[in-house]
Amino acid sequence: MVEGKKEPLYCQNLCLLGKLFLDHKTLYHEVDTFQFFVLTEDNFHFGTKTICGYFSREMTLIEDFNLACIMVLPPYQRKGYGRFMIAMSYYLSGVIDDLVCTPERPLSDLGAISYKSFWKDTIFDALTHNPSFK
Repeated sequence: MVEGKKEPLYCQNLCLLGKLFLDHKTLYHEVDTFQFFVLTEDNFHFGTKTICGYFSREMTLIEDFNLACIMVLPPYQRKGYGRFMIAMSYYLSGVIDDLVCTPERPLSDLGAISYKSFWKDTIFDALTHNPSFK
């Protein structure tokens, strides 16, 4: 987790990277009030980490939004990383902050598809693992 207030240039660069792939992304200068959760993969051959994507959220959940922006770089899509970051955003708001939250709207087309898929699978898992439905 990286705070925009402590690492503004790094966070602005993350936003600019997201802007390359998200046509609706507008905010990239004012990062002071945001936390950025960066997902990386270890590259064991070179001993480095590669950025796969990130999601951001406001540090003070005034609007009850648990996620402001989510982006997975194209080479890392369809690996479950987006689903993982969506689940992590709900975990942070629900378990850590004890709030019921939602992502910031409007969702992009890909964001809407990702969230529908996430909730479809989450509901299906809940129903199949509930003994009263068997």
